Amino acid sequence: MIVQITALGPMLGQYAHFHRFAPKGTEYALDRYRTQVLRTLDILEERLASVPYLGGAEYSIADIGGFPWLRNIGVFLGKEVEQAYPKLMAWVGIVAARPAVGRALATLADVRAQVTAVDKATPETLDELFGRGAFVRA
Repeated sequence: MIVQITALGPMLGQYAHFHRFAPKGTEYALDRYRTQVLRTLDILEERLASVPYLGGAEYSIADIGGFPWLRNIGVFLGKEVEQAYPKLMAWVGIVAARPAVGRALATLADVRAQVTAVDKATPETLDELFGRGAFVRA
């Protein structure tokens, strides 16, 4: 189980990057990471069929670490994927209802309102963010 939790961020992060920012013609990377994300979701769905939280019977760091990624499955992969993982989506609702999570999400919304959204960033800002162009490190 711990392996699947640690794979979640890297796999979803790479999928999101290639989905949003890679030039056309990189379908191999997009397909590879989508497949890895779906494999991870399959295992997490199975896990949540037998325990209420990712780490077991109690809320834990596994839930805290997984929630930011898993709450956005519909954004990353489409609403139809959410429907394929009902236990996972129920878990997202349970975690989202925790008071501390609500406070964290409110803080996130405040921060997002104060920074430039990636989809509105200049090409130079994106080059700096992704370490490309004049910002490539040798």
